[in-house]
Amino acid sequence: MYISEISAGMPVKLEVLMGATRLEFDTQSVLVEDKRQARSLETISKKLPYVVVEAIKKNDKVIGFPEKGAVYRVSYMDRESNKPYEWQGVAVKQVAFPSGEKYHVFISEKNMKEINRRESYRLWLGCDGYAQIGLNSKFFPAIIRDISATGIAFILYNKHLQKATYPPKISTTVVLTFTDDTSETQFKLTATIVRIEEMDADRTLYGSKFPQENVRIAKFINDKQRERNKTGAKRKDD
Repeated sequence: MYISEISAGMPVKLEVLMGATRLEFDTQSVLVEDKRQARSLETISKKLPYVVVEAIKKNDKVIGFPEKGAVYRVSYMDRESNKPYEWQGVAVKQVAFPSGEKYHVFISEKNMKEINRRESYRLWLGCDGYAQIGLNSKFFPAIIRDISATGIAFILYNKHLQKATYPPKISTTVVLTFTDDTSETQFKLTATIVRIEEMDADRTLYGSKFPQENVRIAKFINDKQRERNKTGAKRKDD
């Protein structure tokens, strides 16, 4: 299923990742029937699959999303199957029609990915850590973005990797170390890189999977959830 197949009137969620910051915006898909507007959208999307959504606003002003320096993902819940789906590598454009109406357009040439709700829960961390990449003996500074029972995502600065004898690539083994600020729990985890997303000229995001579901991490996530629920802290994970 491609993003253009989302039916009109469906709730859609945009996830924005910028460094250690993660934002979410809820909107709704809309139907564009005017032929001139449709041709305009084909030009904007470069004929790639797209969906038009109600403009995302803050303080009644339409938000402008940068083309570089951010990673965008779109998700929605299919009503018929009751399954959540996600599109990665999304481009976000703003469009204004002659009528004065403004919308956002989500563009993605990739097919959807079904989300495993049990395994996909990602605890947002955004903390400092270190990464040992493959056969490199040196640990490089990293930002530990989020973690689940099955994997971990982290960000590396490209300037640090210039000193790496073996640059990271898909299937590279990585050792990650970090300390949770609240519980002061220390972690040293081994994972395999399965996804690489360039955020901008300076930073790259790496998604990695554990060899098997990590029971210790699952307990850590549950404890953090309970802790945040007790304090009433606003959750930044999903």
